[in-house]
Amino acid sequence: MPMDGLKKRLNYHIYVIAVLTAFTLSLVFAGVTLFVLNAGHAIDATSVGHIYLGDHDDDELAAVLVQEIPGWKNEADFLLRFQDQELEIDLSLFAFDVVSTVGHLRRDVDNEAYFTLSEPHEEELLADLETVFTTEIIDHFYLDAFLVDLMNDLKNLRQTVIYDVEDYLEESLSANVIHTTTITDLNEADADAIVSAASLLSVPALSRFSILDRFGETDLTNEQMSIIASGIEAITLATSFSGFIFEPCPDLPTWGRYGANVRILRVSGYDFSFYNDLGYGFEIQIEKTAPTILTFRLLGYPFLTDYQGTIVQATVIPFDIVFVADDSLTAATPDVQIIDNPDDTTYRLLVQTGSDGAIYFGIRTETPPGGIPVETRIFAEQYLPANETYRENIVPKEGD
Repeated sequence: MPMDGLKKRLNYHIYVIAVLTAFTLSLVFAGVTLFVLNAGHAIDATSVGHIYLGDHDDDELAAVLVQEIPGWKNEADFLLRFQDQELEIDLSLFAFDVVSTVGHLRRDVDNEAYFTLSEPHEEELLADLETVFTTEIIDHFYLDAFLVDLMNDLKNLRQTVIYDVEDYLEESLSANVIHTTTITDLNEADADAIVSAASLLSVPALSRFSILDRFGETDLTNEQMSIIASGIEAITLATSFSGFIFEPCPDLPTWGRYGANVRILRVSGYDFSFYNDLGYGFEIQIEKTAPTILTFRLLGYPFLTDYQGTIVQATVIPFDIVFVADDSLTAATPDVQIIDNPDDTTYRLLVQTGSDGAIYFGIRTETPPGGIPVETRIFAEQYLPANETYRENIVPKEGD
């Protein structure tokens, strides 16, 4: 290689190395400069909940907090709910303790706010609870436990909080008897089998209860499952349960009645089910209270809304009269009716007495606290008529 070319290449490499060295030194210089600047101007992360205090001096903290807390109280939603009722907690009852908040405050961290609840304000809160949720419920409400959770959420200046009353109720209240009914005229063996398999049933929260899901794989007969379903039908009409799906027995069983008559057929998929849309469960207790009597009890927290259930006859379906020709009928036939007409003689024998059919509605009347009653049709039971049937022989008179 010529000497001039070698010299040019060497100069080029020296130039590249010099540029890279200068660039590296500039990066190092920039990094050191930023570090020094940041070290001298570190961001102060001091806050109380969402209220940022890092850009305020110590003597300004109290004034900033006193100014910001009322706005948070106005915007925050603290709700207590039970069944179809809810209460918005009045946050003005809780006094902001600025002295304790500032006294416990530490720099560069998220701090808690401190609040107090005076005895008169606690009594006012309790009165609000009883107004919305009734004294019957609040008498079993653990107020102290609720206030502990509430105060913790206040300390963090949370924006939206929802509390469920049932989380603070005495467990014994869930065993309250809501409704009771009996199914009578049972076969004693059926009563024994039912109690043995189903003395206590659970109705889970936010779920559909189904007889076939619960008993479809057991040894209970269709008749026994029908009895269980019929008792449950009777004690659930006057509740908040919805979405009833079932078929009634076409003819009332000896133990059945309107509003307590369900037909379960395992193979055909005839089921009885309904939906519990509440956030907690119920229990159904079945007890043999006499050799041929079963008592059904629905257990759970009392309802705030007043539920009443009635069974009403909505429509009558008249029966038809059917005549079947029978040449064997004569005047000598026992119990025969003889109808003498100018042109013929009719011999008629009653085979089956007719009966009207009907459609019955299960009607629920709901009256919320301080509200207006509202009627709703929950289910329908249809019973077909039984035709009245006669055998008949019409004999023309001689000479016609």
